[in-house]
Amino acid sequence: MKNRLKHLKMPIVWVMCFLMVFTLSIPYHVSADTMSFSLRVGEKLPLQAIIELPALEEEANGLKIKWISSDQDIAKVDSNDTLIGVSKGNVTIRASIDGIANPLAELQVQVISTVQGVELDKTTLSLALGQTSELKAYVKPYNAYLQEVKWQTTDRNIVTVSKDGKLTATGIGEATITAVTTDGGYSATCKITVSSNTTGIQVSKEFVLPVGQKKTINAQVVPNNGYNQEFWYTIADPRIAKIDSKGVITPLHEGSTSVTLMTKDKRHSTVITIRVTSNIEHFYVADKSGKKLSSLTLKAGQEFPLFFIGDPNDFRALDHYHWSVINADKRIASIDSKGKLKGLSAGTTTLTFTLKEEAKLLTHTLQITVVSTVKSVELNKTKTKLPVGGSEQLKATVMPLNAFLKEVKWTSSNSKVVSVNPKTGQLKGLSIGTAIITATTTDGKKVATCNVTVYGIAKSIYVPSTSLKVTMGSNYSFTAKVLPILTINNEITYKLLTTNGAKIVQVKKGKDGLFTLTGLKPGETQLELTSKDGGHKKIINIQVVPTEVKVVITKP
Repeated sequence: MKNRLKHLKMPIVWVMCFLMVFTLSIPYHVSADTMSFSLRVGEKLPLQAIIELPALEEEANGLKIKWISSDQDIAKVDSNDTLIGVSKGNVTIRASIDGIANPLAELQVQVISTVQGVELDKTTLSLALGQTSELKAYVKPYNAYLQEVKWQTTDRNIVTVSKDGKLTATGIGEATITAVTTDGGYSATCKITVSSNTTGIQVSKEFVLPVGQKKTINAQVVPNNGYNQEFWYTIADPRIAKIDSKGVITPLHEGSTSVTLMTKDKRHSTVITIRVTSNIEHFYVADKSGKKLSSLTLKAGQEFPLFFIGDPNDFRALDHYHWSVINADKRIASIDSKGKLKGLSAGTTTLTFTLKEEAKLLTHTLQITVVSTVKSVELNKTKTKLPVGGSEQLKATVMPLNAFLKEVKWTSSNSKVVSVNPKTGQLKGLSIGTAIITATTTDGKKVATCNVTVYGIAKSIYVPSTSLKVTMGSNYSFTAKVLPILTINNEITYKLLTTNGAKIVQVKKGKDGLFTLTGLKPGETQLELTSKDGGHKKIINIQVVPTEVKVVITKP
């Protein structure tokens, strides 16, 4: 060991310390030579330092050397004071003691690479899905100090590689495996091609099963040592049978369907015929507890699910079977394709169920009685007025308040005048006129009404002429109208615009917009008409002229 250390110029650091007495401290004088040597990548060498304090031998034994590398990517010192070459380059290793700022010694280390390349035993390789293999890497030269390589794959979904170069084909396709030397970063690659080794699926092509008897499909790929032994299952008609992810078939109803099997690599598929038989001799309709039903009473609006019980003891929802029903009165009750009943209005009806099982037709009769819980309906208004374009919400209260079905339907007697939302009772005025809004309960057909008047909004005032000539002492009448005709307020006010207007003409207002003018003396003035709805104005120019005097000349 000593010869080897001498050959490698092993740094044994001798730190000579001379004790000097100084106030409150013990300064150290350090004398050391800077040493240099070479180390190979991956090589490990122990470092040793001896501290001599002749006057304080016990204190010297308690001191700990701390080693610091200027670049740990090139060389580093571990917790056991072992120097390790990491990668090619130059680095300085410093030895120091805690509490002393300056280093005691420095080691100049050159880390050299001994690797010149790497090769793989294969550059291409073909594998079957699921197959394993191994690649070997040869570091050059063969006597290089650090032979370590790291393995990489471009796609783990195609092939994986372990730290020892062992391969596993995980998916169909191509990927590249790369070996990289730790010393020098040299690399070599191998192209991997993975293909399926299966040729088909081996399975029975038909299963005949009675209702309720489960069966597991026993399928395997060919050859039977193929890697991909997993399948996807799809059933054509889930009413006849169902199948889970493990290939377990559960027959539900007499009939035929098919199951498609596909390997999970999607390369192979096949179809199996499933024929379900039934030994049912009798059946009846029941509630969810299994109680047989021959009659049933529902409230209007109430829903009730029906179930089927066969013989022997086959209890399930009606939608699993091929059945039909004849409803004597669809106004009383309805039934959907899954066997859910709903009471519609008071009365009685009969449902006749027919179940087809193989060559047998089985029947069951159920009498339905629907009772009404609604006594009356009231509206928040019995009459109202709306402008054209205006809206209002009517509200209906169904009595009693605890009635089961409170649904009402809204209608308008004249949808061109007033429209109404059939579900909410929201009104909208469309044109001038009147209409009756009716709310009718679904249960009991109780009704309540509201009279609606739609009026126009004043837009102008109409007069026959805006320039009038009145003879003094005579009357002149005209009618002014607010347009449109049917407005909420047709009233018109008036005033004369000149200070002497009242002396020129007398104005009298009558009913329904009738105005009468009487000429008092010759002159001109203006009459202003104003609608109370909207404040629309109309100016009429008035001229009062003298009475014509006729002179008749007779012969003496």
